[in-house]
Amino acid sequence: MLTLFPADLALLDPIVRLYRAVVAAMQAAGIDHWDADYPNPAVLRADIDRGELFTARVEGLFPAVSVAVCSEVDLKYAVGDWHCAAAEAAVVHRLCVDPRLQRCGVGRQVMEAVEAMLRSRGLLAVRLDTFSGNPAAQRFYLGLGYRPAGEIQGHKGTYFLYEKSLLRAEPADGSRAGADGENG
Repeated sequence: MLTLFPADLALLDPIVRLYRAVVAAMQAAGIDHWDADYPNPAVLRADIDRGELFTARVEGLFPAVSVAVCSEVDLKYAVGDWHCAAAEAAVVHRLCVDPRLQRCGVGRQVMEAVEAMLRSRGLLAVRLDTFSGNPAAQRFYLGLGYRPAGEIQGHKGTYFLYEKSLLRAEPADGSRAGADGENG
């Protein structure tokens, strides 16, 4: 299993380079979500200062991934159709995987590590949003068992909200467990 650890300021420059590489790969794929303005060093530094930015080494690459795991739920998320209270959830932002490791299961490993960390903290759910112009991210989160919870407007347009219950382990194949066919 992939091990996440909190990023520190000594890693800020390498993490910024990682995000820039991911932005270039996204733009080459026609996904106009992230750009030169976001995520930027100030946003990432704030994540580090709050202890909310995590990274890991994968196949000799470091940092190979980065993800912000935020304890405060943004007010714009209030419109979501959530199954638990905001105080019982954390929000994932800015997940990125080195382009050389994409489509190799690393993103899944990152999210499994995030979910395990949040379960150990006693949280009941993970929330996140994805850009409507990024169908690959939407398929990724649905495949991990996240359920749609609404949509919001953001700096680039529409973003879809997702939530996953942490009350029980979800099937590794992303199928929906439970008598009602829903997660959570």
